[in-house]
This record gives sequence, structure tokens and C-alpha cells, in this order.
Amino acid sequence: MQDKEIRAKIQELSLGVLNTLIDSSLFLFAFWAQSSAVGSGRKDTFSAFEDSVEFIRQIRKKTLRRGTYYAANKGYLAKKNNEWQITELGRKRLEEFLPNYRAERPWDGKIYLVTYDIPEKRRKDRNLLRDYLKRVGCGMLQASVWITPYNPKKIIADFVAENKLAGLVIVSDVGRDGNVGQMPLRGLVEKVYRLGELNDRYREFLEKAEESKFASWEMTLAFFSILKDDPQLPFSLLPKDWLGDTAYRVYQKIRSQFPVNYDNFNAAARKKS
Repeated sequence: MQDKEIRAKIQELSLGVLNTLIDSSLFLFAFWAQSSAVGSGRKDTFSAFEDSVEFIRQIRKKTLRRGTYYAANKGYLAKKNNEWQITELGRKRLEEFLPNYRAERPWDGKIYLVTYDIPEKRRKDRNLLRDYLKRVGCGMLQASVWITPYNPKKIIADFVAENKLAGLVIVSDVGRDGNVGQMPLRGLVEKVYRLGELNDRYREFLEKAEESKFASWEMTLAFFSILKDDPQLPFSLLPKDWLGDTAYRVYQKIRSQFPVNYDNFNAAARKKS
């Protein structure tokens, strides 16, 4: 299997949550490598993984082994007492690519506009900015105009300085009047962020969880695949029938079946970093 095929397979199986062999290896170590079956010395790590999840069977054990060594070369994994363990650098890497649910979402009540005018000859920089705005939770209102309820001034200023875009990107707030143009604020964010579609995906996740036909690792990746697209807006801006919180509670219940709880792992990683 060629590297391009491997990446495509990983993305397909993980619903877009994982993109590389390194990410797959770290994900699996975070969830399974600390289990008693692995730590007991009765099986090597890769055999324990292969016995546990169809995910590994479809990627192939030897391929995952290669990803593990890639991760080790990057400093994300290290051997201790003849067992692979995630390093602090690996924990930080996990923090970067696995989405984290925010139980607290403080909001100053304002909506911020990000506008830019980047010439065609710098199209690459313009696309880079668009990708960055999506990643930090902005929603596109119209061409070259994006919105967010969270103050983006510092992170945008850092991005502008790093990419030499001074004078081409403007961040402003529209105050606390509850409207942007003629559209009420809640209706605006619902349209811009396509909250109806996101809510349908959460509803489908809950239906699958109720059926109990899917493996825990499948449901975990299913939840992450939605959460990575969820801007996690302030609770007061969400629709009354929003299912994100319910889906998170169901995910927590599913995660409790694993030998290592990701939420605790993630909290520990943030504390140590």
C-alpha cells in the first residue's frame, strides 16, 4: 500500500479526524497502549491493537508499526521499560489534531468581523488565511468577510505579522446591538455556521449510539468528526433544540468503556504543558 493510499484509507476510516500514520499511532496509544493487556507483557503493542480494533486490520499492522517508528523519530513516542509511551511532545501533538469540547464558553456579547483585501498575485496567502479563519472558528458571511463571536484580534494580528499581511486584514467589532445588518444575531450565526446541518449530524450520532451496533472506537471517531466542525459558539447563540451537549454526554459514557479516558488524558496534557 502506497503512502497516498494509506493516507486516504486513514482519512476514510477515521471520518477525517486522523490524517497521517503518526496521528493514527498517537491516537491508538492514547486510547489503548496503557491498557492492562498491553502492559502485562503478554502481547506486544501492535498485536494488542490488532486484536482490539478493525481499524488496525484495515490499515495493516506493519503499516501502523512504521507510523509508530515515525512518531518515535519525531520525539512523540519513547520507549521506557521496553514499552512505547507518549512523550510530552506527543501529548501536545494530540492536543493539536484532536478536537476538545469546551464546557465553558465565555463571551463578551460582541460579534467580530474579519475582512481582507489580498491581491490575486498573493492567492496562496489568501487561501492560507481562509484556512486559518476556518480553523479558529470563524464563519464566512460573504466573500472576504468572516464573523466570529470570540475576539480574534490577537491571534489574527499574530497571523498577519507572521505572514507579512500588514494592511490587508482588518478586524472590527459590531457592538452589542444584537444584529448584523438586517438579520437578527441568532439567525445570522445559524445560517453562517450551518448549525442545522451540524445538529443533524449530532442527531445521527445519538441514533447510532442508541442502536449499540457500533464499536466504541467508531463512535469516538464519529463524535470527533462532528466536534472538529463545530465552532462551539456561546451557548446563548445556539438553537433551543441543540444536541451538541447531549452528544457530548453520550460520548463521555462511551469513552468510559476504554482503559484510558481521553478527557482525563487531555486535561493532564494541558496541565503539564
